[in-house]
Amino acid sequence: MSENMDQDPELDQILRRLPYPKAPATLTPSVLARLTAERQQVWWRRPILSWPLAARVLGMSWLFALALGVAYFAGGLAAESPLLFSESTSSGGASSVFGLLALCLQVISSLGAAVEACLAVVPMTVWWLLGGGLAIVYLSCLAVGTLIYRRMFPHHS
Repeated sequence: MSENMDQDPELDQILRRLPYPKAPATLTPSVLARLTAERQQVWWRRPILSWPLAARVLGMSWLFALALGVAYFAGGLAAESPLLFSESTSSGGASSVFGLLALCLQVISSLGAAVEACLAVVPMTVWWLLGGGLAIVYLSCLAVGTLIYRRMFPHHS
C-alpha cells in the first residue's frame, strides 16, 4: 500500500489533508479507571515482579528453604545429619556456612542418584506415558483455570 502512495503524489496529498481520527469520549475515563483500579490492588495480587523487594526475597528464600527441607527429609538424610549437628558447625561462623553448603551438595547428589536409579529401573515407555499424562493434566488445569478466570473477571471490549 505504501508503494502505491509513493507512486501517486495526488493520492498522497489527499490522504495528508484528511484529519486524524478522534478517540471516543469514553476512552480516557475508562483507561484512567482501569489504571486506578490496578494501582489500588494490594501488592500480593499484582504480578510478582512488582512486589516490594523484601517480599520477593523473603518469598524466594522461603521456597528455597522449603524445597531444601523436603529434599533433605525425603532423602533419608535427617537420621544421619552429621553436617547440621556436628561440633564444627555448632561452633558458628564460616564453618556453619560450609556445613550448609556441604549439606546442599549432599542433598543434590542424593537426588541425582535417586533420579538415576529411577531411570535405570523404570522402562522409558512408562516415562513417556507419565510425561504425556502430566502434560494432559497440566493443559486441562490451564484450560479450566482460564475458563474460571474469564467467568469471574469478564473483559468488556
